[in-house]
Amino acid sequence: MARTALAHRATAPAAPRRSTEGRSSGSATAPRPRLTVVTRPNPSSSSVPFTLLCTAIIAVTLFAVLMLNISMSDTSFRLAELQKESHRLTVQEQTLAEESERLSTPQELQKRATELGMVPAGTPAYIDLGQGTIIGEPLPAGGQAAPAELAPVPAAQIYDDDTYWGMGNEGR
Repeated sequence: MARTALAHRATAPAAPRRSTEGRSSGSATAPRPRLTVVTRPNPSSSSVPFTLLCTAIIAVTLFAVLMLNISMSDTSFRLAELQKESHRLTVQEQTLAEESERLSTPQELQKRATELGMVPAGTPAYIDLGQGTIIGEPLPAGGQAAPAELAPVPAAQIYDDDTYWGMGNEGR
């Protein structure tokens, strides 16, 4: 090929020279740089390491996406369980609130008090602490005595003897 290029150059007419009349007189035409043949890249360097690096990056990325997907799936199931539990607890709270409302009615309170042996109070009497007088006529509550299983419990004996130790400000 080099021979044909030389032969072509020899037979081709010479290119016209450019005139330098319009140019400044101080600049001379620079010689053309000499062209050289570039050597081919070294065939001993392989693209296998680069291919392995790209494959490893893709594998790690796919593994990370898989782990993220599994984590999101577990979180979704946990969220669904917590929502079910929250709904169940809300229903239970509403049921207990309704039961409390039902048990707080005056009729239900009277029924339960009667079951415990309580009787309605008579006419109330008041004590005027300033004068030390009783206002009104105190009457005992009418009705039956409390059942034996609900009899009043005696006060607990805290000290072995009857000495009261108190806090020291009783004025003794």
